[in-house]
Amino acid sequence: MRLRNFLVGHQLTLADAMLVSVISVCFELVFDKKTRKSTIPNLARYTQILLQMPPFLAVFGSVVFCKDALTP
Repeated sequence: MRLRNFLVGHQLTLADAMLVSVISVCFELVFDKKTRKSTIPNLARYTQILLQMPPFLAVFGSVVFCKDALTP
């Protein structure tokens, strides 16, 4: 079984760029390590893979996922 790393097909598309640009802030501030591991492991893997790609690094820089969720 091959892992799917993109939303549509087998290459980066605008759909991937839009999704990651919106949810990257959530991973920085809200989705703590426990949530990423237990609730959304596939979304976390997908986001991490894309954020390490050169086009995303050029725009976002190095995104650090939060350890603890930000509380209001």
